[in-house]
Amino acid sequence: MRPGTVWPTQRLDVFFEYLASNTRKLKNRALVRLHTGTAEIMTRIVLMDADELSPGENTFAQLILANEDVVVSGDHFVLRSYSPVTTIGGGIILDPLPGKHKRNQKKTLSDFRTLLEGSLPDKIMVLLERAGFAGIPIRSLSFRLGVHAKKIREALEKLLSSHQAILLSSDDTTVLSVHLYAQMEELILKSLADYHRKNPLKEGISKEELKAALASTVSAKLFNMVLVSLGKKENIVINKDNVRMATHQVLLAGEEDALHQSIASTYDKAGLTPPSLSDVIDSFKDRKVKAQNIIKLMLKDGELVKINEDLCFAKTVLEKLRLSWTVRRHRPHSRS
Repeated sequence: MRPGTVWPTQRLDVFFEYLASNTRKLKNRALVRLHTGTAEIMTRIVLMDADELSPGENTFAQLILANEDVVVSGDHFVLRSYSPVTTIGGGIILDPLPGKHKRNQKKTLSDFRTLLEGSLPDKIMVLLERAGFAGIPIRSLSFRLGVHAKKIREALEKLLSSHQAILLSSDDTTVLSVHLYAQMEELILKSLADYHRKNPLKEGISKEELKAALASTVSAKLFNMVLVSLGKKENIVINKDNVRMATHQVLLAGEEDALHQSIASTYDKAGLTPPSLSDVIDSFKDRKVKAQNIIKLMLKDGELVKINEDLCFAKTVLEKLRLSWTVRRHRPHSRS
């Protein structure tokens, strides 16, 4: 087999049939012996919708292997009891690389049923949802569904054209559920709204900080793709590395407005001999952070003009100086 086409696993989603010839019930998490090919591996069987299984019954289950094994979806398996060693049943592997599931969940059981009986596009959609924001490449879909890559591509084309899936990466044909893509849009908008609520004086958040607030499985490619999409929809505004909601405006009110007026008054009264920037900030004592944010806003809006790291002038003061200089330059010289 080519590298990157099969993966070892210690967890299997299966459809299991418990033989009618058994003389006792099979309890959830029973220790059994798994046989696939020539391998025998000690295994725990987790029953998805029951605490025990009677002889002759079947169910969906997850097998937790003590050691790694390599199997493909569609492979058959046999289970034998731990002691005495007798065959108790068998079944078919539905997903060789599943995550951990909660038991007795309607959605989980529905997904198991789809993997057993559903159409290929429906099975792909189950795995896309399971893959989460990371998406899933074709080679992994082929392995996890036991279907040739050509048929996977044909089914994917239908899902892409019907807008149920999107292409995340053309390098290895990684696809993502449209449902999860929309969910990522909602998460980004919610994160931005939360940030603006907590930081009303800041214009926006850096892309790096915004991405860090999201799920760790979100790739840079998906993150940037969603940002571009939200920008085109005019939900957000992207300014280089800064991101904000399109509706966000920095509005000063209450204490912030009073601080703004105080800072503006300080620079207006000081004229051409303003205090250092650090002295202005320090004068507000326990409100230094707010004062610093307001000064940043005043600098951005051009209300203050920074000469160096610790020296600012009020824009109105500099305009008066410029006007005075212009008047002097154009004033007629008196004759002696």
